[in-house]
Amino acid sequence: MVEAMEVTATVEVERGALDKLLQTNASVTYQFLRAMINRRRELETKVEQLVFKDVGSKLAELLLRLGSEHGLEHRRGLVLGLKITHQEMANLIGSTRETVSLTLSHFKRNGLIQTEGRKVILVDREALRSLA
Repeated sequence: MVEAMEVTATVEVERGALDKLLQTNASVTYQFLRAMINRRRELETKVEQLVFKDVGSKLAELLLRLGSEHGLEHRRGLVLGLKITHQEMANLIGSTRETVSLTLSHFKRNGLIQTEGRKVILVDREALRSLA
């Protein structure tokens, strides 16, 4: 199951057509393999995080990744241009909503982030990087 976090267009390609395209177009084959390699690397990183990192580290890393992908610079810090719930964050890092909420509160008390409703502002990215 997949849930899009932003407007997304999807296409279904019949396997035979994909096989033929990959056999006849080296450029497409190369790009396809690069995407598969990147996807595998992401999956290996997620497994490593689930096994070896605590919730604070995983959440800090998630916030930094979302900031790099969806962040907007602001005078107070990097504003996540993506409104995300505590439950969605928990799902992404393999935790519970309650634990994510407590960890975000800890980050706020320590001046690492600020929140306004569902908007998150990364105030101290270096401190978050040191946790990740």
